[in-house]
Amino acid sequence: VSTEVKYEIGRSYVFDVTSRTILKIGDERDTDVTQNAQAHISVHSPCEFSLKLTRTSLRGMQVENDWSAILERSSLRFAFDDGKVIAICPNNTDPIWAINIKRSILSTFQIIHEGIREIDISGDCPIIIEKQKINEILNLKTTKQLNSCYRKHDIAGIRAIPYRLESVS
Repeated sequence: VSTEVKYEIGRSYVFDVTSRTILKIGDERDTDVTQNAQAHISVHSPCEFSLKLTRTSLRGMQVENDWSAILERSSLRFAFDDGKVIAICPNNTDPIWAINIKRSILSTFQIIHEGIREIDISGDCPIIIEKQKINEILNLKTTKQLNSCYRKHDIAGIRAIPYRLESVS
């Protein structure tokens, strides 16, 4: 576990998460989507954590009525070591889009110690990390330069990246 953020085994931590994406399509049309959730991070062992979402909402895009229920129904277990998400173990009932949303939320909890790049759902991207510690509170602001990511895939103007998940038999 990261030396900068000390997570205690058996505890859960709750974070408010807001993600805003503005997609410019041509000169005439913009899409502005805001996603909100409460992210509950539970610590099961020094390297085993889980993410559970509650209070999910979406503005600026039409989705199925059960969108929130699908996102909130199962936890995403993940391995976390020295500030990095090193593996995920998704629930087999979660659709790919729900896993991808959870992965993108997990990427915001990573604390990168070396280099100035981060590999996540957006690809391999240059980042700028600003750290500020006040007493026992560590504030991290990560700015990702999405236009400079590589290993990304553009499909009709929407950025996506394929995933390769290996199963252990």
